[in-house]
Amino acid sequence: MKAVILAAGLGTRLLPATKEVPKEMLPVFLRDKRGRLIAKPFLHLVFDVLYDSGFRKFAFIIGRGKRTIEDYFTPDREFVDWLKRRGKEDLAILLEELYERLRSSFTIFINQPEPLGTGNALLYAEPFTDQEPFLLHFGDDLLLPDVRLNPVDRLTQVFNETGAEAVLALKRVKDPSKYGIAVCEREYKDIYRVSRIEEKPKFAKSNLALVSLFIFKSGIYDAIRSVGVDKVTGEVMLTSGIQRLIDEGKPVYAVDVSGVRRVEVGSPQTYREALQTIELNE
Repeated sequence: MKAVILAAGLGTRLLPATKEVPKEMLPVFLRDKRGRLIAKPFLHLVFDVLYDSGFRKFAFIIGRGKRTIEDYFTPDREFVDWLKRRGKEDLAILLEELYERLRSSFTIFINQPEPLGTGNALLYAEPFTDQEPFLLHFGDDLLLPDVRLNPVDRLTQVFNETGAEAVLALKRVKDPSKYGIAVCEREYKDIYRVSRIEEKPKFAKSNLALVSLFIFKSGIYDAIRSVGVDKVTGEVMLTSGIQRLIDEGKPVYAVDVSGVRRVEVGSPQTYREALQTIELNE
C-alpha cells in the first residue's frame, strides 16, 4: 500500500516561527537508540512510524515555501562526508540512518499550488495512488504507537477485514467543537460503523474526533470532487468527501485509538504539549 502525507498547510497559528520553516519541520526532542538527546523534525517522526509499519512508497503533498521538506528527505552525501571529515561521526550516523531508509523507498513530492484545504491537497495525489487503496497521514499530527497498539497496523487490519471504502482513526476528545466528529455505532470492540461526519459541531452527538490517519479506496477522489468548495471556509474539505461516501451508501468504518498518545504541531499550545508528550513516551 502507498502512503500520502499532507504537509501543505500554511501554519499561520505558529507564526512567526513558521514564516520560513514549515510547521511539519519544527523540531522535537527525543533520545536515539544510543541514548543521546537529539533534535528531529516532526515530519521525520511521521515518516519513521509509516516506514516501521512496512510502507515504502510515499508521496509528500507540499505547498509554497515547503522546499525545506524536499531537501530534508533527499539524501545529501556531500554533507555527510563533510561531517565525517570534521570528526562528527555521531551526527553523520543520524543522517545516514534516514538516508538508508529513503534509498529503500520510493518518494515523490507533489505541489499543491494554492492552500485550498485538505480535500484539495489530496486530489493532487490521485496520479500517484492510481486506482489502489492508500493510507493518508497528516504531516503535523501523529498517533504514537506503543506495545499495546500500533494505529497504522490496526487500521490496515480493519480495512482488509471489512472491505470498507474508508477506515478512519478516532480519538475521544474533551471539546468536540474543535474537531471533525464521527457519529457512529460500535460494531465490535474498537470498530465502529460511521453514519455521519460533523465538522466542528456546536452541539456534538459524539466525542469521537477524526485524527491524523485514514485509509481510502480510490472512490474518495470522485467524492471530494462532487462536493466542491465549502461555502463557509472557501476550501475543499476532506470531511465533506467522507460524508459523500456515507451518503452514497459506501461502508465507512472507524477504529477507536484513544488508548495511544496523540501529538500535533498545529498551534503553540499543541506544539508545547507535543514536546512534553514525546519526552514522556520515551
